[in-house]
Amino acid sequence: MMSMRHRESDMYIQAAKPDQAGQAAPLIYDTDPALFDYLFTDGHDNALMFLANEWTQEISYYSFSHCTAAVRENVLVGIELGYDQKTLHECKPNTGLNGINSLTPEGIETIVNRVGYLEYLMPPIPDDAYYILFLATHRTVRNLGLGKRLLANAFDQARNQGYHTCELDVASNNKAVDFYLGNGMKILSETRVVPLEQHNIPSHYRMVKELS
Repeated sequence: MMSMRHRESDMYIQAAKPDQAGQAAPLIYDTDPALFDYLFTDGHDNALMFLANEWTQEISYYSFSHCTAAVRENVLVGIELGYDQKTLHECKPNTGLNGINSLTPEGIETIVNRVGYLEYLMPPIPDDAYYILFLATHRTVRNLGLGKRLLANAFDQARNQGYHTCELDVASNNKAVDFYLGNGMKILSETRVVPLEQHNIPSHYRMVKELS
């Protein structure tokens, strides 16, 4: 994603960096804790280590290279990480190769057995869509409009790059649903996966913003 830089309430929006891994991992985790806990049975700390290790890679679903960062006094306080379908397919073979070093053999086996359900929970990304995988702000800067800025920046960048829609998936019980609705996104579909519901993972909404 193209780098943009603004200033408002001493927070900057700019390209993310690999050395922000330790600050990025908790932000990513907080976007869907129930889902991450289901996948990472080695525990919270190991999940954060996995995400931090993946963040530093050039090619990964979780890479800094796909992320716009919000920084306040040199501290990462917000992220918007996303890409298109082509990039998703390019990242798939490499995702997890570095993060897996933080997991036990049992933890690795669990992820291998459970990650396939995510393909049912999250519909395919259309060819003409920009997909937001993670959007999060740190609790210390919430209600300051930072999430709205990051989302608006994603809309602008996606529109400028010729995408027709901006899309994301979010747990149906997540308070962020109201935030996205209030910023012009609509619920397109709701997906429930029975084996995931048995682990207290709710249905997820696919939300869409028309950019044309």
